[in-house]
Amino acid sequence: MTWLGLHVALQRAGCDLSLVGTRHPARLRGAISGKRKSDVIAADVLPLASDVFELSPLDPPQAAQLDLVAVGQRLEPDRAVVELTALPRAPRLDNGNTLSTARVRSKETTMKRRTVAFAMRSDELLAELLPASVLAELENTAELLSRHALTEFTSPEARRVLRETDVLITGWGCPVIDAAVLAGAPRLRLVAHAAGTVKGHVSRAVWERGVQVTTAAQANAGPVADYTLAFILLAGKRAFAAAAQLATAQGDFRKSSLPADVGNYGTTIGIIGASRVGRLVLERLRPFKFDVLLATPELTRQQAAELGTTLVPLDELMSRSAVVSLHAPVLEGTRGMIGRAQLAAMPNGATFINTARGALVDHDALREETTSGRISAILDVTDPEPLPTGDPLYDLPNVILTPHIAGSMGNELSEMGEYAVREVQRFAAGEPLAYPVTITDLETAA
Repeated sequence: MTWLGLHVALQRAGCDLSLVGTRHPARLRGAISGKRKSDVIAADVLPLASDVFELSPLDPPQAAQLDLVAVGQRLEPDRAVVELTALPRAPRLDNGNTLSTARVRSKETTMKRRTVAFAMRSDELLAELLPASVLAELENTAELLSRHALTEFTSPEARRVLRETDVLITGWGCPVIDAAVLAGAPRLRLVAHAAGTVKGHVSRAVWERGVQVTTAAQANAGPVADYTLAFILLAGKRAFAAAAQLATAQGDFRKSSLPADVGNYGTTIGIIGASRVGRLVLERLRPFKFDVLLATPELTRQQAAELGTTLVPLDELMSRSAVVSLHAPVLEGTRGMIGRAQLAAMPNGATFINTARGALVDHDALREETTSGRISAILDVTDPEPLPTGDPLYDLPNVILTPHIAGSMGNELSEMGEYAVREVQRFAAGEPLAYPVTITDLETAA
C-alpha cells in the first residue's frame, strides 16, 4: 500500500494534538515518532479516509518531556479518533543522547457499525433483492435495525427506525424521501437504491441535506443490454417473420421464400443514446461484424470512436440502420423524439427496438408504419403501459410486445442487492461510492 506523508501539528498548550491529512480510503495504522522539529513532527502513516483526523488531548506531563507513538484506527468513515496515553521522556545525557527510550502508546479504537434499514414495496421484494447470502454479507458490515421493509414513513415503528438509521437501502415502491422524512431521520447519511432510477423517491431535499445517494442501475442495465443484443441478432435473421411463414405454410414451406439480405454480417445497427444500457449494448456488439452507428448529444466523434461506433445525426441513423435500438432517457427534450419522420426514414424491412421508455416514441406513427408491414417493432415498453385492450399493436405479426421484462427480474434481482451492499461496505470503510447519483444527474438520467 502507498504510504502517505502527513504532518502532525503539536499544539503545545495542554498537549492537544491534531492530525490533518488528505482523503484516502484506508486504515490509519502507523507511527508518530519523537523526532521533534519545533512544533511540527513529520510522520509517515497509512492514509485514513477522512479530511481531518482528531486526536484526543493529552494530560500532563509537559510536551517537552514526551516521545510520541500513535497507532490509530478509523472510528467512523468521516471521523477518526486516536487515544494516546503519555509517558515521561527518558532523561538525556549531556551529549544529547537518550539513555533509554520511553514511548506514548495508543489505545486502538473500535469501529462503530453503521445502522441499516430497508424501504420498498414489500418484504417479498426485499427477500428477492437481498437473499440470505447477501443479507449475511451486509450484516458483516452493518447493524440491521429491522429485517422488514418500511412501506411507509409515518407509523410510530417507521419513525422509530428512521431515527436510528444511518443507511437506507431502498427498492421499487419506496415512499418519497422528502424534507419531512429527513427531519425524522437525523442520522441518515446514505440512500443506497437497489434498483435503477431514483427519481421516483429521492427528493432534492436529500442532496440538500448532504445525504449521499447511490444506485444499482448498472446492475439493472446488464439484463437490458442482454435482451437487446438477443433481439438485434434475431432481427438480423428476420427470425420472427420466418417463424410466422413456417407456421402458415407448414409442410409446404420453402426456404427460398426468405429475403436475400437476411443475416448479421456487415449489417448496420443504430444505437440511440450512450446511456448505461446504450454503452453496454455497444460493448456486446463488438465481437460481431456489424457497422454500428450512434446518435447521442453528449459525445464527440472521437469519444464515439473509442466506444467502437460512428457518431451520426439521428435522422441519418434512422435512414441507414437495418436495426435501431433506443436507449435515451425521458427528458423534456426527448419526449416523442422518435416520431413520424424518423420512423418513415427507416429502410423497408428494418426493425425498431425500444427498451427505454414508451414516452420517447409517437405510438400513432409507429402503428401506421407497422400496420403497413414496412417495418417491424420489438417493444418492451409502451405509452401507456400496458397498452389498452384492443390496441392493434397486439395483433400485428411484425410486432413483438413484452411486458417490461428487459430489466432485472427473478434471479437477476439479487445482483442489484449485491451492488447496494457493496456500496454500503464502501461507505462504511470511508471509500468513494462506485455509483453515486448527484443532484445534477437528475437533469440527464432516466
